[in-house]
Amino acid sequence: MDPWLFIVFMVVVGAALGGLTNALAIRMLFKPYRALYIGKWKLPLTPGLIPKRHQEIAVQLGNMVGTYLLTAEGLEKQIKEKAFTTGVTTWMEEELRKVVNSEQTLEEFIAENTGFQNIESVLFQRTDTFIQAGLNQFIELNQEKKIDDILPPELTSRIEGYIPEVSAAILRKATTYFESSEGKQKLSVMVDEFLDHKGRLGSMLQMFLGNERLVDKIQPEILHFLQNDRTNQLVTELLEKEWQKLKEQPFSEVSSLINEEKVAAFFSQLVKGKAPILRSLTSPLNSWAQRYETQILSTWIPTASTMMIEIAARRIGKLLETLHIEQIITQQVQSFSIQHLEDLVMSVASKELKLITYLGALIGGVVGLFQGLFVLLINGGF
Repeated sequence: MDPWLFIVFMVVVGAALGGLTNALAIRMLFKPYRALYIGKWKLPLTPGLIPKRHQEIAVQLGNMVGTYLLTAEGLEKQIKEKAFTTGVTTWMEEELRKVVNSEQTLEEFIAENTGFQNIESVLFQRTDTFIQAGLNQFIELNQEKKIDDILPPELTSRIEGYIPEVSAAILRKATTYFESSEGKQKLSVMVDEFLDHKGRLGSMLQMFLGNERLVDKIQPEILHFLQNDRTNQLVTELLEKEWQKLKEQPFSEVSSLINEEKVAAFFSQLVKGKAPILRSLTSPLNSWAQRYETQILSTWIPTASTMMIEIAARRIGKLLETLHIEQIITQQVQSFSIQHLEDLVMSVASKELKLITYLGALIGGVVGLFQGLFVLLINGGF
């Protein structure tokens, strides 16, 4: 045989053997999927390496991910990165803008995102229950206390400050009434009744003065009395004395006069009318929520995102312990079919595995070259 043809033949054979050997070795990582038998004799190297070590690989991957990759320290560091904080804040801002510009009502939004239905009626009912229970508890706990001990000092001072104004208002109303024709008529009736009860003396006064003339004399005096500063001072002092007496009374004296149901209903309606969240439950979000958008974006969201990240960073270790990441990874890998594992490995390392095959062919070809040269040298082929 021609020496050069022999060398080429040896190179081709060596390359083929090297390439096929590496390709077979790679193939045997996955194939066959199960053990093969000839009769009762099990073929060696079956099943393939990965099918045979499937469970062990799953456990080792779980341990590696849980111990070295997905650690509390690494996640905490990642959470505290500025880019992560910015991303959370941006996401919250985008979600807020979607909400405040939504055509949904707040009740519909809550129902869609939480599953709670008829939130308005539920909140109204709970408001009524809460206020009724609070009022009952307040009355029960303060039965033996004096009213002065129950009222806040600020409220007491405010009430006492209003007493002169109340006194002046009473006198103004009385003056306006007795200046009116209705008041004068009422005064005339009262004079008639007074004279009727005085018998002869009343008849004599009525005969000498006449009813109209007596009313005309009494009305200015009453008005003068009502407009006198001393009268104002007198009424103020009377109200203050009554107020002091009332403060010293035990609350039980007053609570018996309280219609608890009506008081609770009053406060309940007050809360429902004043609380924005309750008044806006059935209105579209874009009709009222936009007025709060700037405040929420500038104040609430930065604070909320910072708080969430701080809490997450502090709790991430405990969360990982609770989740048992190692077990999750192990169970997940164990649930993969061998075909799926093969596809995963090939999708990541197919180029490298082909290069290993080509490298085997190259090395086999080089070995074949040297073998051919060595044989020719020994046989004196050159």
